[in-house]
Amino acid sequence: AAKGWLVPHWPSQYGGSDMGVMDQVVMKEEMAYHRAPLSDIFGINMLGPVLMMYGTEEQKKEHLPGIASAEIMWSQGYSEPGSGSDLASLQTRAVRDGDDYVINGQKIWNSNAHRSDWMFLLARTDPDAPKHKGITFFLTPTNAPGWSCRPLINMAGLHLFNETYFEDLRIPVAYMKTFRGPP
Repeated sequence: AAKGWLVPHWPSQYGGSDMGVMDQVVMKEEMAYHRAPLSDIFGINMLGPVLMMYGTEEQKKEHLPGIASAEIMWSQGYSEPGSGSDLASLQTRAVRDGDDYVINGQKIWNSNAHRSDWMFLLARTDPDAPKHKGITFFLTPTNAPGWSCRPLINMAGLHLFNETYFEDLRIPVAYMKTFRGPP
């Protein structure tokens, strides 16, 4: 992490090592050959690039260093019971209340949510918008009141996935981002 090898594809200003594509390929081959452990794929490969491109400066400063150093573990909150990853049927709701959003709902198949420090999740903020719009991206600490996690044990007796619940979970406006897609 200190050398930027966890996020070699990231710019050095965010903790990466500014590696070119071929250097990354060689490094990944060497890491795989030596069976180096994988790190937080959700933070490194999913959230980090999104924050770099769309996040506020405050969000970048608060979250990217912890991802690059592997000090903070992230999980993803997209799929919902009965819907899978069909975001048009998203049922988790977030309602603005002053400087916070209050989130209520449930997610399922959350890999490593039981180990994560934070979750990025999608919630419906405009119930009157077309089903593929009115959705907001939230950064949620997993130790916040109203956030809970229940293990899903597979047939082999392993705990890899979880169900997560949000009951009046209060998230500051600073931890949200609304994306404006094509019309």
